[in-house]
Amino acid sequence: MSEALGLGEIIITEQQRDAIHIAVVPVRATTGLRPGTPVELDKQGRARKTSIDKAIGVIDPFLNMLPKSDDLVWLYLKPGSITSLRHDWTHPAFASAQEPLAESQLFIDRLAHDCGLTYERLMDGAKDFLENDSFLTDNSQRYDSIETERWDEFWEHYEAITHSQVLPKRRQVFFSCAC
Repeated sequence: MSEALGLGEIIITEQQRDAIHIAVVPVRATTGLRPGTPVELDKQGRARKTSIDKAIGVIDPFLNMLPKSDDLVWLYLKPGSITSLRHDWTHPAFASAQEPLAESQLFIDRLAHDCGLTYERLMDGAKDFLENDSFLTDNSQRYDSIETERWDEFWEHYEAITHSQVLPKRRQVFFSCAC
């Protein structure tokens, strides 16, 4: 256990090899993060660089590449900072509660990429459309090539992520050409 080992502290007692659990959570990166960078979360829940004393954890120190902005990465939480611990396992006979959410995030991430947007920009654009009838304006027509079925599916995934319900008449493409 981390208390017995004193993880995050200088070793001052006789110790032997051991194995540990580290709480990890997938988060979206901001720019300028290297493996092992101390981070906190911004208002959107993205990992951003901070000082070690303010950090809630570090970016995966074993990454073999530098993450780009909006890449999903593992955040290793500081030892002793979590308030409960569970092991999440999978088995073909049981569906995971996290699988639908991860699937929805991945779908929207891919759709955003195909539209030339970030995940956050697409989600913010959808929210702004629903709340203010504001369309995303773009000088290109990248989104014109996206099949209607993908936009129908977008709203299903949007609902899963936001835990909201979008009325059928509001489930439309929310892009506008700037021409």
